[in-house]
Amino acid sequence: HWIYALLDRVKCFDRLLAWIIAGIMVALGGDAGVAGALRRRYVGFLRTFRVGPWCGGFWAATDGMGQGCALSMIYINVTVEGWRRYLRRKVPEVRPTGFVDDRTMRHEETAVVQQGLDAALTYDRLTGKRTNHKSKVFSTHPEQCAEELGDLHYGPMKLDTVDAEKLLGVEQLSLIHISEP
Repeated sequence: HWIYALLDRVKCFDRLLAWIIAGIMVALGGDAGVAGALRRRYVGFLRTFRVGPWCGGFWAATDGMGQGCALSMIYINVTVEGWRRYLRRKVPEVRPTGFVDDRTMRHEETAVVQQGLDAALTYDRLTGKRTNHKSKVFSTHPEQCAEELGDLHYGPMKLDTVDAEKLLGVEQLSLIHISEP
């Protein structure tokens, strides 16, 4: 059976810091010139609120990027892949995956999942990210001890234990039970 920890980012797009992401991009093997150009793209970037045909005043953003910016998905993918590789390097046994601001890790042992959560917290601190209080944990084994799962935490935040969870709209326990003999 698997134990899953499901982590959700706080203000995902607001916390996309171009100077950190450019460094991650190069560390992942990206071209330094392209990474530098993407980083410079957001220096002094002006924003405004638009409601229908009306726009408010402009201001220079100090961090992050606006949701809806075409480049934001590149940045999101860089952070997800950077996070995944960091976890695999720090805790090789854990299986991390991610999609936009949702991150998941799994393993058969609670202790290994906790090691992954500790490494995820370190990564988030290094990259200026925060994880939402909605994060949770569940097991694919119905008899998994709730007390054992209830001990999992992300920093001081204890993860809520749930019986099942949807990932990308798919009920995970139903899917797993269907495929098991």
